[in-house]
Amino acid sequence: MLRTFLPLCATALLLTACSGGSDNPDVDDTADMVNESGESGNIAEDGPPATEGTEADSETITLWGSVIVFEELENNTVGVAGDFFDISATPRSVADVLNDPPRTVDSCDGSVSTLNENPENFEIPEDDPVPISAGETITLSSQGNTYATLLRQGSDFIFYSDENSLTGPAPTGLTVDIPGDEFPSLTNVRIPDVPVLQMISPTIGEPITPFTQFSWIGAGTQNTFASISLRYTDSETGEVVFVFCGVVDDGSFSFPTEIQALIKPDVTPDFVDFTRATRDALVFGNAVINVTNTTSIDF
Repeated sequence: MLRTFLPLCATALLLTACSGGSDNPDVDDTADMVNESGESGNIAEDGPPATEGTEADSETITLWGSVIVFEELENNTVGVAGDFFDISATPRSVADVLNDPPRTVDSCDGSVSTLNENPENFEIPEDDPVPISAGETITLSSQGNTYATLLRQGSDFIFYSDENSLTGPAPTGLTVDIPGDEFPSLTNVRIPDVPVLQMISPTIGEPITPFTQFSWIGAGTQNTFASISLRYTDSETGEVVFVFCGVVDDGSFSFPTEIQALIKPDVTPDFVDFTRATRDALVFGNAVINVTNTTSIDF
């Protein structure tokens, strides 16, 4: 699951913006959040007030952050991770951040490569996002109790992770506190709850073929996103097939014809992962924090 979602974490769409709170911080120090529909609400509906956001002094997002909770159903564990970037070289507009309509149709992308397709003189593009610090530790809490503490890792490439796996399921009502450094400080940012994932078919260990029918209990809400990712490696030819499908969380999916043609029925996949996710985002000045909660199963 981690292999799937940390890359997605770094490319997740920025969904939501927030404005400042009351003109008098002594009266109201809870930040207002503006969601995609334009409605406003508190970052944390219950519990202590959240950090007050500043009015966006720019229409450009140059600092990007993400905190993700990922539950793996097959082994009943929960992991938490975070990363923060300076995206000044390729900034995003606030309007672009707000423009992410709910998924209404299934879509898939597939690619074929070979194991030796690794350029010898590969160089990182100059306009790639630059990892930055958000403080020494990031804390996730539920009902006033600390649930997980993320430690800053790395030097050139900074990221945040919990050194220990947690026993699932993850609690509801999670919030995150970010002490701040190059990325600004935020307090009591609510992480959205994710509905329980109940798969009907296939079952764990069942072979995945081009014609597999995926069936599960749909979420019944447009606030969730489902995805299926898989990879095959042909030991004889060295071909590597990777498929990613964004799926409407309605309880039913099968691979489209063009993806079926990529999948060899007699080759066992390296991994197949089905994930349900909910996410939210807050904009503070020129920074955005994306918070995601996921539950997944590996077949």
